[in-house]
Amino acid sequence: MQEIEDKKVHPFRKNFLYHKQIENCTKYCEIYKYENYIAFTLVHESENGDYVDGFNVYELDNQKFTDREHFDNLTPLFSTERDLDDPFAPWFYGIYNNLLFIDSGTGPGLRGLDIFNLKTRTLVYSGTHHSGFDLFLNEDSIRTFKRIDTEEVREKYPEIMQKYQSDYDQYAEMGFWYSFVKVFSVKLDDFQETDTSEIIGIIEQ
Repeated sequence: MQEIEDKKVHPFRKNFLYHKQIENCTKYCEIYKYENYIAFTLVHESENGDYVDGFNVYELDNQKFTDREHFDNLTPLFSTERDLDDPFAPWFYGIYNNLLFIDSGTGPGLRGLDIFNLKTRTLVYSGTHHSGFDLFLNEDSIRTFKRIDTEEVREKYPEIMQKYQSDYDQYAEMGFWYSFVKVFSVKLDDFQETDTSEIIGIIEQ
């Protein structure tokens, strides 16, 4: 089985401030700050687990942060509300430099990744990441994944298939979806994808 590496490089994971319980409500607000940006995510607690109702990102513009209510009359740089009928609704993942990272998906494993430039207010990248792998390769680039058909692996990369065959058979018997993915590196300045020539097998729910 593929070894999942430790999550060591998360530049934007260090900016969590605190979460604030909202009175008389089963919701709480998580607050994140990165340099001159601040994000508020509204989380709803339920019997089936917590889910994010939505999140807003604001520019601090040298204003002193006091509380959530301080931003009620300001226009967010980015705003979203969760559609409970949409299993792929966006989740706040983090902010790094002027980039907002947005995660989407229904569970662990391969998940959607969108990157939004907060300065230009434009979507600059859409791809796929894996929740079990560190997103950042270093401070300048991230790791993304693209599925590759199993038959293509059998035909073009027999050594890879041989490496993962026992895992493939084992998890297939257990009812898991076993996939193969190519690993790419993406530079955070021009968002060009580079094939790392690495192919790995992963378990999906």
